[in-house]
Amino acid sequence: MVMSNGGSGCHHLGLLLDALPGYSLTDEVYFPTSMLRAAEERNGDLREIEALDLAHVGTLRPPFHRDHVVNIGHLRSDATPTRLRRHLPNARFILLLRDPIAVAISRAFRKADFRAQSGHADTEDLEYLDRQASFTAAHFNRALGFEWDAVVRYENLVRDPIGTVGDLLRQLGHDVPLPAVAVAVRSSQQGKKAAEADNRNVAIRAEIKPDQAAVLAQHLAWPAYRWGYALPEPVAVAAEELAGATGRPRFWRPFLADFHASEEGYERLRAGRLKVHRNLPETELPVDDPNWVADPLGNNATWRLFYHSLGWLLARSWAVDQGVDVEDNLQEIERVVFSHISSNVEQAADQPSAWDDHATGDRLAHLAILYHDYLRQRLSPSQRRRFLAAIETHVERIAAFRHDGRWVDSNHGAFHALGAINAGLALGEHPIGRRAMEVGTSYLNDVVHALVGDDGVAVEQSVAYHTINISLLRGIQRVVATNNIDIGIDIAELCARMVEFNYATRGRSGQRPSIGDTPHGTRHPSTGLELKGAEHATPRVAYIRSAGAEGEPFPSPTLFTQAGLAVLRHGEPELGDDVVSRSVVSFQGARIHHGHHDQLSMTFVVDDHMVLVDPGGPYSY
Repeated sequence: MVMSNGGSGCHHLGLLLDALPGYSLTDEVYFPTSMLRAAEERNGDLREIEALDLAHVGTLRPPFHRDHVVNIGHLRSDATPTRLRRHLPNARFILLLRDPIAVAISRAFRKADFRAQSGHADTEDLEYLDRQASFTAAHFNRALGFEWDAVVRYENLVRDPIGTVGDLLRQLGHDVPLPAVAVAVRSSQQGKKAAEADNRNVAIRAEIKPDQAAVLAQHLAWPAYRWGYALPEPVAVAAEELAGATGRPRFWRPFLADFHASEEGYERLRAGRLKVHRNLPETELPVDDPNWVADPLGNNATWRLFYHSLGWLLARSWAVDQGVDVEDNLQEIERVVFSHISSNVEQAADQPSAWDDHATGDRLAHLAILYHDYLRQRLSPSQRRRFLAAIETHVERIAAFRHDGRWVDSNHGAFHALGAINAGLALGEHPIGRRAMEVGTSYLNDVVHALVGDDGVAVEQSVAYHTINISLLRGIQRVVATNNIDIGIDIAELCARMVEFNYATRGRSGQRPSIGDTPHGTRHPSTGLELKGAEHATPRVAYIRSAGAEGEPFPSPTLFTQAGLAVLRHGEPELGDDVVSRSVVSFQGARIHHGHHDQLSMTFVVDDHMVLVDPGGPYSY
């Protein structure tokens, strides 16, 4: 069955296949929904459906029952490939593609008879184009959701009909000799020429006007991008104007963004100095580094990572916001960004430091901010395209990180996803922005599910990183809530359960146990014990915060089975108990990230005194 949305050459492909030995064309046959429903009620009885298909071949004589019946038609929401496969298990479903822009233009302006028959002869051209573009977009977006046995591009069919049909038959597992394919193609092309001589729906192609380009970009820039079609020049220009046209979003600001975006950060840059990380020494600002190979601290991976993240450019954006040397700072931001794009994106050189996973996620986040808030209005069309192409390269790197799966259960995965979401926010309805948002939200959903177990404990096997991840999740919550992004997870409820774990493990003075690479004697920071925003106290947290007036107490032991921890508890500081003791027994599985091999180890603290610490790992406490 060949499916398209009209205007894609399905009749042409059908006739090509019909000319092959063993193939019979039924043209457009649609199975009534009532028939499909009746077959479903009879547990998949196929007789009526198969009979309808064969009847349209022109005969029910047995020799034709072995033919491959070719049915062409539109992709309908009530008869999708998924549904039809249940009734026609031997059927093969072929999607016939044609450039969505060309399809919409053809349907709107080259099919006068169709327009009149559909009652739109007097409809304004732009309104009618909007209708056809919307219809075409719905088809292409719907087609993304199904599994196809083969996809044929109309453009390939016109350019190389013999090779394209031969490839299609091989994909379907049909062994048809190439000479037979060539004969069928020549026979079909003769019939096609005769049909075209009587075709009145062939209006002369006209240039795309700016208002038409805007309509086409709004509806079809994304489907064209997802199916691998380049946009015509006027539509590409209109699509670029869509980028960032949705107001000023609330971007995610990576770690150290506020450290750089400050008066101190700007004064340092203006003096020719650079401090890429608050824990690294200040260095000279590289001014002659076209290949981005600077390494002033000598093989320091952390310095190179944050140098390539470009976060330090936010010091100049801070100055622009303050009205300080605006033009000079904008020019310098533009120069540095395009220097990095030229050396590390557009060139074949692939420096490990530039494409370190952390640097890539952070840099994408920074590029999105710098493009949307500072550069997009001042760039030439060619510069905009270079910038958007660079963002697209970063987004596909992030998609590859997600596919790799290595970072999905760590904070690095969140940094990747948030960088992509920033790009989606910056580029709005531009297809690269749509792609970025698609990658970012799906990746972020994976990360949040993997980062915290069902028992509300971070999987990184470290009490310190458990609280770090609470802060990370709250940052995610601010981004998704203020930008109305749905990742399918109630982050506030998740954070409330994570706070509960901190209450379960803290001792008299807020001490936390030495789990993973968290040493003994450190205390739970206030951020891990407070409830923020929409977070509500769990019954156990409510019990402690209300000194027993509300909620319910923790049992002893309190088990966190997925995390592999048992907490034995005695006494509550809020209830005035004389002795407060906490013991944590670990029965964790394999070591990951910030944990270590400490199965069946135990820590035991009475009041503020360490009575027993048996961490079972390579760390000293």
